[in-house]
Amino acid sequence: MKKFGTAAVFASIATMALIPTGAIAGGAPDGKCTKATPKYCPEVKKGRMTGHGHFIDSELGKIQWEFRNMVCNSERFPDLKVEWGDNRFKLTDYTSGPRCFDTPYSEGRPLAGFDTIIGAGTGTLNGEPASVTFQFTDAGEPGRADRATITIMQDGEEALVVDNVVASAGGNHQAHRASAK
Repeated sequence: MKKFGTAAVFASIATMALIPTGAIAGGAPDGKCTKATPKYCPEVKKGRMTGHGHFIDSELGKIQWEFRNMVCNSERFPDLKVEWGDNRFKLTDYTSGPRCFDTPYSEGRPLAGFDTIIGAGTGTLNGEPASVTFQFTDAGEPGRADRATITIMQDGEEALVVDNVVASAGGNHQAHRASAK
């Protein structure tokens, strides 16, 4: 197994953990809804999130991600691409469909009723099987405070860990409320 590197970046705030089984991580002992514990925040049943972002890691260089249509509580449209160096990950299936939460972050305008989406899935890393867990937060416009947590695993090893980073080199995550029908 070729090790692709690990980027663990901490933005001097509480980090948010992910559990690949789809159970929401975090866990304040007092059960309060905080930015670091979305598990205790109201879950939103409808909506979707779109976005992209990137930042520069001192070891791995530019790490970028893109997702076009993650739908809350739906396994439709698996769509996540992550690139760093010569590495390319592409999500092909969800193992835990995206779940949306309204945390103390604010998605700003337009209001969507949630600001964070969490999920897990499988795909390919450089053409070989791999898995991913992810959490994306829309922290309002113009997107400078939007956050991403991404863990890509291959052959039981971490290929990439991006831990609660701000899309500091550019990007924007956008929470969208459910369309009225």
